Amino acid sequence: MKCVCPECGHEFEVSQFSDESSPLRAARREKGITIKEAADALGISPWTVRDLERGKMNPRLSVVKAACKLYGKSVDVLFPEPAEGDESEEEVDFESLAETVVVEK
Repeated sequence: MKCVCPECGHEFEVSQFSDESSPLRAARREKGITIKEAADALGISPWTVRDLERGKMNPRLSVVKAACKLYGKSVDVLFPEPAEGDESEEEVDFESLAETVVVEK
C-alpha cells in the first residue's frame, strides 16, 4: 500500500522491506528496546509490532505518529519512499485525516 503525506507529499510503503531490512526494526534495536516495550509505548500488541516490522501490515496514522516520537525519527526515515517502479495499487488519502505526522526535535 502506498501512503502519501498531505503536507510534504512524501510517499512511503511498509511492505517493501524484508524482515531484516525494516527501518522500524532498526530503530527499535538502536533504541535498545524489546518488541514488548515498543508495543506498550505504541499502544499496540507485540504481534502488531512484529507484523509492522516485517511489512505484513500497514500502520494506522496514530501508530506512525507514536513511532516517530518513540524512536525520535521522521516519517521519511521510518517509512522510506517505495523503490522505483513499485506499482502499488492502493493509495491512502491523508488529506481526509485530521492529524498530521510531526516529529519534534
